[in-house]
Amino acid sequence: WTGLKLLPVMWFLSVILCDSHDYVLIQEYKAWNEAQDFCRKNYVDLATVQTDEEWSELNKLRAKYRSNIWIGLYDDVNSWRWSFRDERLTYARWDEDQPDNYRGDQDCVMLHSNGYWHYKGCNLKCVAKFQHIDVFWKG
Repeated sequence: WTGLKLLPVMWFLSVILCDSHDYVLIQEYKAWNEAQDFCRKNYVDLATVQTDEEWSELNKLRAKYRSNIWIGLYDDVNSWRWSFRDERLTYARWDEDQPDNYRGDQDCVMLHSNGYWHYKGCNLKCVAKFQHIDVFWKG
């Protein structure tokens, strides 16, 4: 087993909104942009985390699979933004040494297997968390 290289497992998650967020974990390896495209075509967008409750909900799902998971946060040069609605970051759960922009090529964010956010290169193939919004009309 010498020379065996383990790739980090990263998935992506979607959110369904009615009265609260519901998350759907997509177990496919994708770069952040690929995950975002997939989510937008099949759900709504990558997951947005704006409260302790949402962070806790995502962590429950992440812990079940023990994986690193893409979320919808990215660095747009001037500010941190959420993919969904292009909203500015107002809530954060960075790990101690994050964001570090290691090697200057990190613009996307994942929910690390330890439960906190890590700044990563967008081309890393990971699994992502998607956000899905269902709007129910009462007629």
